[in-house]
Amino acid sequence: MMKQLIIFSFAILMANHTNAQYQKLDSLYRATQIAPNDSMKLDAYLKILNIRKFENPDSVRETFHKAELLALKANNLLAKANFHTNFAINFATNSEWDSALHHLNIALIQLDKLGLENNKARIYSNIAGVYRSRGYYKLAAEYQFKSVQINEKVKDTMLIIGGFNTLASIYYDMDNYSDALKYAQKARLLISPNTLLDRKAVNNIIYGAVHYKLLNYEQAIDYYQQAKIDIDSIYRQNKVMAYYYYASLYSNMADVYNSSQQFKAALANAQTSLNYYDSINAADLAKYTSYINLGKAHKGLKRKAEAQKYLMFAYKSLQNTKDYIGLDVATQELAKFYESEGNYEGALRFNQLYKQYSDSLKSLKTNNAIAELNIQYETEKKEAENAQLKLGNELKEARISRMIQLLLILSLGFVVGIAGFYIYIISKQHKISIQMHEIEKAKHYKFFHELGNEAIVEADSQNIDGKKLSNKIAKLAKEIRKFAKMEYSPNLDETSLEFQLNDTIINIKESNNAQIALQYRLDAELEKKLSNEIKQSIYRISQELFNNGHKYSGANLMSILIYKSKRNIVIQYDDDGIGTDKETITENKGLRYIQTYVKIFKGNMQVETAPQSGFSCIVELPLPIIYWLN
Repeated sequence: MMKQLIIFSFAILMANHTNAQYQKLDSLYRATQIAPNDSMKLDAYLKILNIRKFENPDSVRETFHKAELLALKANNLLAKANFHTNFAINFATNSEWDSALHHLNIALIQLDKLGLENNKARIYSNIAGVYRSRGYYKLAAEYQFKSVQINEKVKDTMLIIGGFNTLASIYYDMDNYSDALKYAQKARLLISPNTLLDRKAVNNIIYGAVHYKLLNYEQAIDYYQQAKIDIDSIYRQNKVMAYYYYASLYSNMADVYNSSQQFKAALANAQTSLNYYDSINAADLAKYTSYINLGKAHKGLKRKAEAQKYLMFAYKSLQNTKDYIGLDVATQELAKFYESEGNYEGALRFNQLYKQYSDSLKSLKTNNAIAELNIQYETEKKEAENAQLKLGNELKEARISRMIQLLLILSLGFVVGIAGFYIYIISKQHKISIQMHEIEKAKHYKFFHELGNEAIVEADSQNIDGKKLSNKIAKLAKEIRKFAKMEYSPNLDETSLEFQLNDTIINIKESNNAQIALQYRLDAELEKKLSNEIKQSIYRISQELFNNGHKYSGANLMSILIYKSKRNIVIQYDDDGIGTDKETITENKGLRYIQTYVKIFKGNMQVETAPQSGFSCIVELPLPIIYWLN
């Protein structure tokens, strides 16, 4: 053990002190193989995913799932939150925005469970970044402000400066230059000689950009030059990053000089920008602002051929993209150039293209605004639904509590009281098929009947006095309350199926330490269209699988995946329990109930199990043809 610990520590040490990324990863992957315990292995995986967070998600998916299983096994929700946050960045890097938001929301859920409100700042900032990339600027500002508020609470000055800089950038994207300047100033007030230079550089760039839009050209140039000094200091050892920032800065300064009609200065800065892009082998798409500034500068200096050449370079570098902002600028400049040259055919062509791209840009902004309003509406709606559900659950608990009080009074009429409670629960359910009703009725009645008989027989056989009988009934009532809460059929027209399944998992965890993972992949629109019978069947089948896992299999890990294939609703379940002989499966009551549900819908059920080898089950419930193409 000591030898293994020394080797592991050496691998981590190598990873921490090497600069080459591939060497770091090699050391960390070796550390996962020789880690003396799961906690150390988990730490190594966290470091790996942090290094690889900007890669394509498919390339790190296997590592992510291994790490998540370890976190689940160790019940380490904080590690799980970190894994999902880094995995979200993988998706965002690949422009898979919905998947990025999905994993960021999972991370928020883990932190909610831990009560770690202060840890949410990073996740809120990442959500803001996703919304900003999609053009949902109001939502981006809302989440970035939440992040800043948390950082202000914990007094993390560096993160507060970074948050204010980001808010300034978001408002700049919205063409709201007054608010952009306000937040840039807030950041600047916190900057001191000890502030990280990258925060100062970003702040200077924002100031430069805002002053350019406000036509304060000299101030804009001053701030851009200050930013260059900061970048010189930051990236002395990293020429690629330094050259990338230089290229962008010189292009910005060329834009300022062109707008102030200082065409020679514009030409020099635009050419310097292009040289830096060429030195790092940047794609033509990255160079289009340099090309446009070169074209405008040459046009201002009456160099027609050069102006046309660079403006066409800009247009061609953007032609096969959906960068409507760049295409809007490039085609507008070409239309102006051809018109000034008396080439009305060229002017007409690029004016038509300019109108096309300008209309596309307006349409994109309108669609983004509509989508943003829809997200805000759905968010508010969900919050209201959650509040309603909470109130409903409180009322339900109050009703159950009153019923329990009544049950405590009953003695000889115990069975009658249970039947009344059963009828009360069933009367609250929506109409379901007669077959499903009979299944539930038979299952509940048999359980309550046997439980009641057990209490009465034991009381008679042991000559228990009144007080002891009352205690026995109270204990029995508590068990019945717990069972009733698990077994009553929820109203799935008013609450989501995913919510009820999570509620079932919470109830199971109250009496069992097993780790349960639910992956629910039925979208809300499909769920609304499903009949109540299908939804009740999905709920009951999942519940029986969970019950089988924790009552009979002794499983420590359970997972269930619910999704729609082309023609079926599929429920895929796995656990690490004791398993069983496939020949004896028919003796399992829970599985017989599941088979009955499957037969009702003419579905299919496959089971894989063996003694000491866990239990796996796939259930397919056919959908009507109308859902196949959804």
